[in-house]
Amino acid sequence: MAGSDEATTRIHEIVRNDPDWSRLLKLTTNHGILPYLYHSLQDIETEVPEEVYETLRTRCERAALQNLQFAQRLHDIVETFNEHDIRTIPYKGPILAQVAYGDIGRRRFGDLDFLVAEEDVLRARTVLQERGYEQTNFLGVPPSHLVENSIFRWEREFRFTNDDDRIQIELRPQFTGGNQSNAAIFEDLWERRTTVSVAGQPVQALSPEDRALLLLTHGTKHGWLRLSWVCDIACLLQHDIDWEVVLERAEDYGWKTAALLGLGMTAELAHVELPEHVRRELADNYRATRGTSALVTRFERDPTGKRLDLEPWTVILFLNDGIVDSVKELFDVVFAPRYADVELVRLPPSLYPLYYVIRVLKFPSKIVRKGRELLE
Repeated sequence: MAGSDEATTRIHEIVRNDPDWSRLLKLTTNHGILPYLYHSLQDIETEVPEEVYETLRTRCERAALQNLQFAQRLHDIVETFNEHDIRTIPYKGPILAQVAYGDIGRRRFGDLDFLVAEEDVLRARTVLQERGYEQTNFLGVPPSHLVENSIFRWEREFRFTNDDDRIQIELRPQFTGGNQSNAAIFEDLWERRTTVSVAGQPVQALSPEDRALLLLTHGTKHGWLRLSWVCDIACLLQHDIDWEVVLERAEDYGWKTAALLGLGMTAELAHVELPEHVRRELADNYRATRGTSALVTRFERDPTGKRLDLEPWTVILFLNDGIVDSVKELFDVVFAPRYADVELVRLPPSLYPLYYVIRVLKFPSKIVRKGRELLE
């Protein structure tokens, strides 16, 4: 992490050796860490080519202004949901930037994410549509068929945007993996909320431990293919968070392997020290240890992170502690219909079970391809 003596020395060495700045800018942009690079170079006062520094400064200033717009939109939507007694918890986005980095301008983000109580998500969807937002995913399927005993394997979130500012809003009523119901997890998160100040205004957000846990499961779900997710956890490790509580909750929800893998990836890629009890638990978890080693090796072979795009295998292997839950996840991956099946054949809701037949006839080639990539 920038700021440590070792990191500072390494950055000076890289700058002195005149790296391929074009490639570096592309990599940091794709990984979502351009502001982090800019502020790190500022903090250690190293010599950077003027044109590179100006590019960084311009992009980061533009991103910081956009982030303020996101923050204002966040407060507007929170206020709207509160007026309609809709239970939502904003997370990531401006809140994560403020909490982890101390400044919403130091973390790039592209949407606003809200956890929503399952019983409130359809009303939240209606409220957004009344405000001019249009749903952009899983079109043509009645929303109730996605939330209530859905036969589809979907992203577990509704996505929206509007024509005014094109800020994407995501409503997530469901969680991936684990062994607890969506309702039970949301109730826990709701009861443990804390207040965070974002752009000078208070917002009810996740507790520090819950925020860390959900970020860990999110990163593991996607194979930690973006360094910004690693930086988030590395920054949170510098904060006053009870990591024993994080792991206890992870175990309660069936996400302990996912959480330990995320912490292992952070330790390896960000070169930060984990608390002693976390290191012990990581060493004792075979799946998390082997998963960390495999993903780090793949990243070292291809720093773009493309080789880490192994979902759904990362979900099957790491996001369920229990073997039975992992097997259920595998069956869901293989047999549950996707939106591509809906696009192929439009059926009325009464005939939706026929999508299982279509799915079997098509055979899920993606999981086979991803499996081969995993073994490379």
